[in-house]
Amino acid sequence: LSCSLVCTGLRVYKAAVLSWVGMTLIILALSSFSGTAATFTVGPSPMTWAAAQSYCRTHHTDLASVRNDNENEQLKATKPDKETVWLGLFRDNWKWSNGSQVTYTYWGSAEPSGPTEYCAAANFASLGHWVDLECAETLNTNREILPFVRKDKEKEQR
Repeated sequence: LSCSLVCTGLRVYKAAVLSWVGMTLIILALSSFSGTAATFTVGPSPMTWAAAQSYCRTHHTDLASVRNDNENEQLKATKPDKETVWLGLFRDNWKWSNGSQVTYTYWGSAEPSGPTEYCAAANFASLGHWVDLECAETLNTNREILPFVRKDKEKEQR
């Protein structure tokens, strides 16, 4: 199972200063907005959820929040094959990293499940269903955690 991150656009939030260890490859998903719809693309390497969020906030806006079936289908249409990508969803009564309330979910069967798994990812080896993972997961023999981004138009033009 591999994992990536997803960033979101529209608002810029203060970036946390974070670091990660053992990174060799980052896959980042970039996005832009056409009208009200989001579009997603894949970008650079494995990292923890916090590092992915920091990367998104520094280079884009924030980890992506998926607000409805249409956005989830767009995300699934641009997925890296059999990868798992970080979403902006984390367990603090499950909310999006941009502070918005969760109004849509696509959890896999028996998810969320882990008592120490506080961050969400979309698992494309399982039809893009969402799973909860430990936020510190990054790169080991079995898993690469990669980023998915929703790109801010302003930063896209730089």
